[in-house]
Amino acid sequence: MRLLQVLAITVLSATFLYSQPSPTAPEKPTELPKLEPFDVKIADPELKPCDDFYKYACSKWLKNNPVPADQAAWGPGGPLQLWNETVLLQTLEKTSTSDPRRTPNEQKIGD
Repeated sequence: MRLLQVLAITVLSATFLYSQPSPTAPEKPTELPKLEPFDVKIADPELKPCDDFYKYACSKWLKNNPVPADQAAWGPGGPLQLWNETVLLQTLEKTSTSDPRRTPNEQKIGD
C-alpha cells in the first residue's frame, strides 16, 4: 500500500513539474481565403517530366508558396483545407446563436 502511495505521488509530481503550458491556438480567419484554380502553366517546361515528374509538376508552385509559419506542412491542398475549416467555423458560429428563426437542423448543428 505504501509503495502505491509513493508511486502515485511520484507520477503526480512529475506530471506537475514537467507539464508545459498549452500553446495558444493560431487566430482563425474570418474571411474565406482565395482559392486559385489549377493551371497547367504551373508545370516547369525547363524540366523533363520523365526525369522527375514531381519536380516538373510542383517546383514552381513550391517556390511561390512557402510553408506558412503556423502550418507543419503545406501543399496545393492546404488552401482548400483552410477554406473548408473557415466555412465550417462560420457555419458553427452562425448556428450557435440563440435565434428563434433557426431551423431544427440549424439548432442541432449549433447546439
